Amino acid sequence: MKKLMFLFLILSLAAGSALAKDKIEYNCSDLIVKDGNSGRVGGEDIASTVVIGALPFVDGGNTGDFFDDYNVACPYTGSTSPDVVYAFTPAIDMAIDADLCASSYDTKLYIADSALNVIDCNDDSCPGYMSELFDVALTGGETYYIFVDGYGGSSGDYILNITEDIILPPEDGETCDIAIPLMDGPFAFDVDLCLYANDYSPLSGGCTGYTANGPEAVYLIDLAPGGTIEVCEDGAIDLAIYLVTDCADVGGSCVAGDDSGNPECLTYTSTTGGTFYLMVDTYSGCGLVSVAGEIVNPVGTENSDWSTVKALY
Repeated sequence: MKKLMFLFLILSLAAGSALAKDKIEYNCSDLIVKDGNSGRVGGEDIASTVVIGALPFVDGGNTGDFFDDYNVACPYTGSTSPDVVYAFTPAIDMAIDADLCASSYDTKLYIADSALNVIDCNDDSCPGYMSELFDVALTGGETYYIFVDGYGGSSGDYILNITEDIILPPEDGETCDIAIPLMDGPFAFDVDLCLYANDYSPLSGGCTGYTANGPEAVYLIDLAPGGTIEVCEDGAIDLAIYLVTDCADVGGSCVAGDDSGNPECLTYTSTTGGTFYLMVDTYSGCGLVSVAGEIVNPVGTENSDWSTVKALY
């Protein structure tokens, strides 16, 4: 099967995957604290945050009533938008989802820990230039600051929605020990990588050209000598795909990979045969991924002359 056919199949699958999440910005700068603004009550700054007591949490207002106290470049710089600050201290370790998707202006959303280290940020994940964060890991007992901000000088009505992200680990595919087998022939499936953890990553400059620090699902493939796998993946996040022989050394044992821009595709033919592990991965972030490909192993050529056939009866 030609690579073009795989691309057609993947794009068809992706078109029907309405649940795919939009791309998230991950290159967050340090928190920028601006001088000269007097404090106000009700979330003006870190000293007067709105305290979140429990999840789920929904709150709203208009950022135009506040000053521009903070900024983070994620990736856009130079924002002068006013901002509102919330504080949350989880009792236990957890992960949260936070969004401004129901807001009415071009938002920006970021989270910092008690030392003001930015742990996640987003500008334009929701349609309409609103912001959304997925699966943000929080440590129990640590205070976190959640900033409702805007792009450029934008301000307006906002609705902040925060929920605990309940993640049930998959039964299979989390690691190479429980990799999901792929059989000979064509295959096509969707996988939600938000259900997985980041267990493996190739080396920077290695077989994909970059690291892959997002979560991945692992698939097991047996190739005979001369066997071939062709596979592509596509989605709304920054993807990576690679094929390895040793999960204890994914960087050193990688035989093929791609991180050149969605869709990501690889083709590999094994001269000696063996067991391989296909990593459906991301450069960062998580979301729904469509995967399609084909495994072709040579058909056996056992002796089938008349004497051999008669000996079977």
